[in-house]
Amino acid sequence: MYNELLGRVSDVYGRYYSDLEKFQPDGTSRRRLFQFREFGLFIQDDWKILPRLTLNAGLRYERFGAPREGNGLQGGLDKAGEMNFVNRLTDISAKKGLPYFNPDNNNFAPRLGFAWDVRGNGKTAIRGSWGVFYERMINATLTPADLNIPGLTTDARFMPNSAAGADYRISDGIPRPQARRAPGHRAARPPADGFRHETRPAHGLRPAHSFNIQQELFRNTVVEAGYVSTRGVKLFMHSNVNQPRIYEDFLTAFRQVQAYQANRTPVPAGNALVRMWALRTPLFHSSAAPTSSTATSDRSPTPSIRLTTRGTLPPVCRLHI
Repeated sequence: MYNELLGRVSDVYGRYYSDLEKFQPDGTSRRRLFQFREFGLFIQDDWKILPRLTLNAGLRYERFGAPREGNGLQGGLDKAGEMNFVNRLTDISAKKGLPYFNPDNNNFAPRLGFAWDVRGNGKTAIRGSWGVFYERMINATLTPADLNIPGLTTDARFMPNSAAGADYRISDGIPRPQARRAPGHRAARPPADGFRHETRPAHGLRPAHSFNIQQELFRNTVVEAGYVSTRGVKLFMHSNVNQPRIYEDFLTAFRQVQAYQANRTPVPAGNALVRMWALRTPLFHSSAAPTSSTATSDRSPTPSIRLTTRGTLPPVCRLHI
């Protein structure tokens, strides 16, 4: 309220874009061109092995290439393949031109089916099918990993009236944010949050099968009972590989905190859980400069690096009549 009444400038924000090697000129926007290359091939045929029984079989191959950015504004973490729930990395760097991930090249999808004319009069039919269907990678799986690459975007904040005795007014003009850091300069308190893909993620697939019986009651009227089942496998999920770790006696530390909650028994200063919560030691820190990122410990909010992996969902079955 004080600044508004007097016309004082409180904060000025600036955003700078880079290609992980150099910054764009001040005041320029960023235009990005994402390219996706994919193709599919299939072969399928029908065999009438009996007058009333027809079999069909096929095989489909699909290749979903890794997306790329056509204007050179793409990068990744140089040690992404080493990031997991065990390693503690301290020298991760964001590098220009690294692929988001390596494409999966073994997406073969077989298909089988049959149709049986039970009585040979075309009024009663039993059909069944089974197949594998691969899922395309949607933008929602790429965007978090891309937007959180440290260095592609750097925000600068300038508070002209933070110094003692300063009195900067709007009438004095909009001040420019402080000069951005040169490549290679590390922020005092860099963010510790980021996404990255598995280096070679498998595309999600949906094994599906169906079985149905169809009976003609009279002309233009049939009744059908069917069973359809689908199951999602290797679906996308996020795993936090930067969770806080406890290296000491967890059980003792937990019981000490439990005793405090129960009867306010003082918790020793060396309690591992308390110290972990106070420090929130991160596995990874990104750099404000576009060329590197370094791991340290500070008191910034709890970090998280989410690993885009695959999970499995239970089958979904339905009966329709």
